Amino acid sequence: MRSATIEPLGEDETCVDLIVEGLDGQREFHQCKSSHNNSDVWTLSSLEVSGVLIKAFNQIQRTDCTFKVVSPLSFTQLSQLSLSAKNTTPNPQDFIEHQVDQSGKRQKLFEDLCHKLGLNINVEIDVEKAIQF
Repeated sequence: MRSATIEPLGEDETCVDLIVEGLDGQREFHQCKSSHNNSDVWTLSSLEVSGVLIKAFNQIQRTDCTFKVVSPLSFTQLSQLSLSAKNTTPNPQDFIEHQVDQSGKRQKLFEDLCHKLGLNINVEIDVEKAIQF
């Protein structure tokens, strides 16, 4: 680790509590959330309502960072989809065919995520943005 910045200022501060910069210069933006109402887990809707979803997406698009929500609450489906996205080929259609289309539950999650981020699942550049997210 090269550095850690707590509660950054400027453009980096939006929805970010901590920035960790690795020795390779890659930055991880962290948003700490202890809870959301009385929920036991996160959902796309709760991330959207809390403002995290679109702000995280904007930070990723702006900086090409990795964004992590640090919370005792889990979101297993999104975590698994994210891991699949990190391990996919550079071809967005491979991701759709081999990761998303393998499960109706995953298809719905991916479609809902794209919708909430204002992305069109039928446009390759939008699928690339969703994979990056």
